[in-house]
Amino acid sequence: MCFIANQDAKRDLWLSQLAEAGLMPTVYGNYFLQHPMFWNNPLHFRPAVATRAMGAVYARYQVALNIHAQVVREGTNMRSFECAGYGIPQLVERRPGLERLFDPDSEILMFSTVEECVAQFERLAGDARLAARLAENARRRVLAEHTYRQRATAMLQGLVAFN
Repeated sequence: MCFIANQDAKRDLWLSQLAEAGLMPTVYGNYFLQHPMFWNNPLHFRPAVATRAMGAVYARYQVALNIHAQVVREGTNMRSFECAGYGIPQLVERRPGLERLFDPDSEILMFSTVEECVAQFERLAGDARLAARLAENARRRVLAEHTYRQRATAMLQGLVAFN
C-alpha cells in the first residue's frame, strides 16, 4: 500500500497508529529525511514524486491510501481523483460529502478508524476481483464526471444560473 502526501499533523497521527497496528504504508512525500517518523521507519518513506511520475508509483502497489489533511473538512482532495484515473483501488478516509463523489463499496473503500482501515486493506489484499472492480468503477466514474473540463463547465453553468 502506498500513500503519496505532504506532511500534516493529522496524517502524522494516522501514520503512527497504522504503524502500531502493523500496517505502515510506503509514504512518498516531504516526510522523507525531514520528519522524525522517517527515522523510526526509514524503509517506509520515499522522496516526493512529480505528478508525471505518479502513475509509475501507483503501478507498483495494490492499494492507494488517502488520509486527508486537516484542511479537508468535506468531500475529498485531488488525490482521490488522481488515484481513480490511474486505476488503483483506494482506501479513503471518510469525510462528509465523499459519497456524493464516489460510491462507497463499489468505487472506493472508506474508513474512519485504524481498525477499519486495517480491515478494509485486508479485504482488498485478499480479493483481487474486488480490488479490480473498485478500481475500474472509480476510473469510469472519474472519466465520466470528474474531469477538469466537466468541473469547469459545471462551475460556469452555476455562475450563469446565479446571474
